[in-house]
Amino acid sequence: MIIHSLELKNFRNHKSFSAEFDSRCMFFSGRNGAGKTNILEAIYFLTYGKSFRTHVMTNMINHEAKESIITANYVDNSGIHHTILAEIGKKKRFLWMIKRYDRFRPSSDISSAWIFCNKIIC
Repeated sequence: MIIHSLELKNFRNHKSFSAEFDSRCMFFSGRNGAGKTNILEAIYFLTYGKSFRTHVMTNMINHEAKESIITANYVDNSGIHHTILAEIGKKKRFLWMIKRYDRFRPSSDISSAWIFCNKIIC
C-alpha cells in the first residue's frame, strides 16, 4: 500500500501534525525529541493496532488531551483509495472507509528526520 497523507491530533508530542506524501522517498529531519519516531509509531499503529514502543495505550495521548486521533489516506495494491482513522482514548476505535479520489496533491513544504520510502508491504 502507498500512504498519501497522514494526520495526527494529540498523538504523543504532536498536538497537530499533517503531511502529504508522494511515491518518492521522503526525508524528515529534526532534533532529538522532535517527534520523528512518533510519526513512524502512528503508521505502525494504524497497520497493526498496537504500538511498538508501549503496551499502555494512554502513553500515546498528548499529556494535555483526553484522546488522540490518527488518520491516513492510502491506496491498496488494487488501486483503491482508503481512509483509516484510529481514536485512542479510554478505548481504541478504528474506522475504515473507502473513498474515490481523482488525485492527491503532494506537499512540497514538509520541513521536519528520517528517510521514509513510501511503500508498506502487508
